[in-house]
Amino acid sequence: MRGAWKSSTLPGGPATRAQSPSLYVARLYADYLAQHIDKENGVLFPMLEANIHEVETGKTVEDVERENRHEEWLKTLEEVKRRLGA
Repeated sequence: MRGAWKSSTLPGGPATRAQSPSLYVARLYADYLAQHIDKENGVLFPMLEANIHEVETGKTVEDVERENRHEEWLKTLEEVKRRLGA
C-alpha cells in the first residue's frame, strides 16, 4: 500500500524539499513511522485481538526460553561477538 502514504501527520506540517536534505529525509521517515504505528494500532492489533481465542498462561519464562532454544541462541550470539571482536 505504498501509494496511500501521505506526508502530513507530523506537527509542523508535511516535510518539504525546502528543508535541508537531511531534515527532509528525517521528517519523511518519522512521518512514515508514525503512519505505520497508527496502522498497526488501528488495523493489525485489533485484528489480532479479535482472533485470539485462548492464551496459554501456564508457561513460565523458563518454559518459553526452553521451547525457543534460548541457550543455543545465546551461545551463537556470543560466538558471533567473539569473531567480530565485540
